[in-house]
Amino acid sequence: SITITEYIMNSSAQYYNNYTINVSRANHYNATRMVNISSSQGYVFTLNESSTPAFPQILPANNTFSQQEFSVTINVTDNEAENLTCNVTINTSTFNGGVNFTNNSAATISTNYTTGYGGEGIYNWTITCQDSYKNTNTSSYRNITVDSTSPWTNITYPSNGSSLSSTDLNVTFNWSINDTYMNNCSFTLNGGANISVNCSKGWDNVTTLKGLANNITIYANDSAGNANQTSVTFTMNSVPGNLSITSPLNKTSVLYNNLTFVWEAVNDSDNDSLNYTMQIASNDDFSTIVHTKVTNETSYSNQSLPNGTHYVRLKAYDGYENGSWNGGHQVDIVQARMSFQGPANRSVVLPGVSVTFKVQEDNRSDWITAVNLTITNDGLNSTYQMSQSGNWTYAYTVPVLLAPKELTVYAHAYNGTDLLQSINDTLTLSVTRTVGGAVGAPNISFFCPHYSYLAVNSSVNVSLKAELDTLVLYFGVNITDPDNVTYNLTVNTTTTDNLNYTRNFTFTANVTGNYTLTAYTVDVNNLTDNLSVRFEALANTDINVTTTATNMTLQDRCSGRLISSGAAINTPIPIGTYDLSVTTAKPTILFGNASILGNVTQIFDYIDYAETVTPPTSRRAIETFILTPNMTFDNASITFNYSDYNTTITDEDNVEFWKCDSLSSCTWSELTATLNTTSNVIRVNGLTSFSVFMIAESTASTTTTTTTTITTTTSTRGSGGLVKISTNEAIEVTLPSFLEMQVNEELTIPVLIKNIGESTLSTISIAVSVNGSNVSVSSDKTEFESLEAGESGTFNLKINSGDAEETVEVFTKVNSANPVTSDSAKLVVRVVKERLEVYEDEVIEKLEFVEKFFTQYPNCNEFNSIVQEARDAINKEDYAKANSLLDAALDACKQVNEIKEEITLEKIVKSGINTILIIVIFVLVTFGLYHVYDENKHYGRGKKGKKKPRKKAKKVSKKITKPKTPLE
Repeated sequence: SITITEYIMNSSAQYYNNYTINVSRANHYNATRMVNISSSQGYVFTLNESSTPAFPQILPANNTFSQQEFSVTINVTDNEAENLTCNVTINTSTFNGGVNFTNNSAATISTNYTTGYGGEGIYNWTITCQDSYKNTNTSSYRNITVDSTSPWTNITYPSNGSSLSSTDLNVTFNWSINDTYMNNCSFTLNGGANISVNCSKGWDNVTTLKGLANNITIYANDSAGNANQTSVTFTMNSVPGNLSITSPLNKTSVLYNNLTFVWEAVNDSDNDSLNYTMQIASNDDFSTIVHTKVTNETSYSNQSLPNGTHYVRLKAYDGYENGSWNGGHQVDIVQARMSFQGPANRSVVLPGVSVTFKVQEDNRSDWITAVNLTITNDGLNSTYQMSQSGNWTYAYTVPVLLAPKELTVYAHAYNGTDLLQSINDTLTLSVTRTVGGAVGAPNISFFCPHYSYLAVNSSVNVSLKAELDTLVLYFGVNITDPDNVTYNLTVNTTTTDNLNYTRNFTFTANVTGNYTLTAYTVDVNNLTDNLSVRFEALANTDINVTTTATNMTLQDRCSGRLISSGAAINTPIPIGTYDLSVTTAKPTILFGNASILGNVTQIFDYIDYAETVTPPTSRRAIETFILTPNMTFDNASITFNYSDYNTTITDEDNVEFWKCDSLSSCTWSELTATLNTTSNVIRVNGLTSFSVFMIAESTASTTTTTTTTITTTTSTRGSGGLVKISTNEAIEVTLPSFLEMQVNEELTIPVLIKNIGESTLSTISIAVSVNGSNVSVSSDKTEFESLEAGESGTFNLKINSGDAEETVEVFTKVNSANPVTSDSAKLVVRVVKERLEVYEDEVIEKLEFVEKFFTQYPNCNEFNSIVQEARDAINKEDYAKANSLLDAALDACKQVNEIKEEITLEKIVKSGINTILIIVIFVLVTFGLYHVYDENKHYGRGKKGKKKPRKKAKKVSKKITKPKTPLE
């Protein structure tokens, strides 16, 4: 309602008069206004609208929850709703400004606020709205809880993955749940129904399944709708069953060294891994436990259990619970003992002497009723029954002819006739020879570090070999370092071959300087030998050695081990003295203890001099050469292979080695040389200087006596160690000298190498080269580890002719690194577009001749593969190829027998006159036939021979049978 009271006033009185007054709701309310009014003047009053805003709905309700920021929704009504301003106040702070509604004609307004208020906690909030007439209304405060944390859940028993005893399947499980606003909890067993529980109760009972995996899951939800769960899986275990001991049998006696308890494994229904606990007691109530053993095996051995009656029990454990003990098992443990009382271990005895063995009973003599004695390695290996008279004894006679060796003697003690249980003792008896003429002193035959110069801080192997005439007692090495500290080296490996002993040691040189190695050997007769060698540890230096020779080999001065090889030597090694072998086109020179102190350019000058120098009297010059060294050395040897001069030499036994000081002043002096006519090699040793050398042949009339050359190897000991000087060391290479091939053809040619010396050759390398551009050659081997004296080896050359005509030389060279020797052979290969035609009957006839030739010379069998290739070519009607292959096979066989099949005077005398005639006739006929074929063979492009009509090719399948020698 509106009440207007009008007062009209003058200065002295009030008047009440009626006037027209306009009243409207404007911008003025609850005011008193005094104005002067004239008859024409009016005044407008503004009247207040007094209704406040109302809230028919506010969400969320009081005391609610939210997991995150919450939204406020309100419905506001007001008579003057066109201009309303509303604010949300949270914890006394106005949040997010206000929301204005302008020119709104609706009586009810709805809106919502997303507060975005962060963080967990309890929030008090209210809404205030004001209309345009300043009518204001504020709602009551409401609470809302923001909670984004899920409940914490944990099952404390049983633990996940555990196994519980299945004795009681009712299991009480325990849980722990924590949340400020917890609402409800439940659990499931093995995926079954969800069972509600009081969250704070913390336990409940379940009935589980035996022998299976069981699962419990606990669930928790809080008032804000956050949820969590925890699961555990556990097994209701089956208890392991009882055990049964199967050995030894109950109430039996067992010898201590034969005592093994064996029991049957338990069949665990859960397939758990089991272990077993064994208790051994001295009484049947197990109050006194002697021994306890826990094992996962089903057997147990123990030789140290005390003597007497014992009781044994077992139980199984599956990782979760123990099974029951089995019943007590009674065993009488026999700790019987006996030992040799004579002779002492490793006693030294002589052949033919009598030795009395004595065995003493040391414990449980009541158990021992028989003792046997077994002796091995005496050639008899017999067992003897010992007799008892106080101790057990047996008198044994060492065999009279027994060579030095160690005998092993065993004593076996038994009880009655039970041979399965015995106690034993053993000793070694050393049998030697008598000292004097029958026994020689030990001989250290080889003692060297693998390298005499060693890079400091690196390791070196040391090898020691000794030859004894009886058994060894001590065999070892000590070392004295640059600080004069001496200590023994530990043996790495040891080998024994009869009375030859080898030991290998390893040592690391950590100090720069000289080391001294000393080897000692003592035999069982107390005869000794010792030897000292030195090596030096230094820093490495880059070594560069060059020469015009074809090859060099650098070796250790003591061991002879290969260090480097090639046309030039570039390698980092300590400076020092080494053995250096140099191969020229003709002689091979070995420098002993050559000083390699850095770069050596042209280690020596070699001149192949024309044979214009006047030879010694009654001599004919074969080869003259000049050597001038560019380094120092202790000694040298020169080896000259005169095979290329065989056709000019009248008598190989007259080949000699000569030397003079210079060409300008040449007074010849003959050198002591070793001549090997088998390998066409002459050698001189012990040279200390070089100059002019001549290989010459004596032309004087002499009476020749055929003798057998005996090659010896001697050893001398010097400051550098053990220096070996060997003679008659040679290797030989044999292969065909000529082969014709067509273009784009591949053939395999065998190569024979043989050690024709009397020393074992080791580290034998193979080098193959060809001087053509189209022909290619490869070898199926690159080296032989070793060849004993007289031993042969073969490898194959695969030759590809290429696609163009040419004639090339294929060079095959073999080099032995230790001792140093080499040989080479040349094969001429002619490549043609097409071989000239050869008739079948001519080739068949040649094949028959070659087969007969090979039959008479069995040392040609290494070349049978060439003959077989010829047969294959005949079967394919390629007669020209077969002809070339047969020529090559025959040529190789001829080479072998010109070198190898020597008939000495001694053989002829032993064979008698008839044998002489047979041999002479055979040799004449054989080589006469060969000469005929050699004249008519095509050698690549020759005559066709007799013209006969071609025959259809025969299939040739002849095989060479085991041949006979010419004397057979």
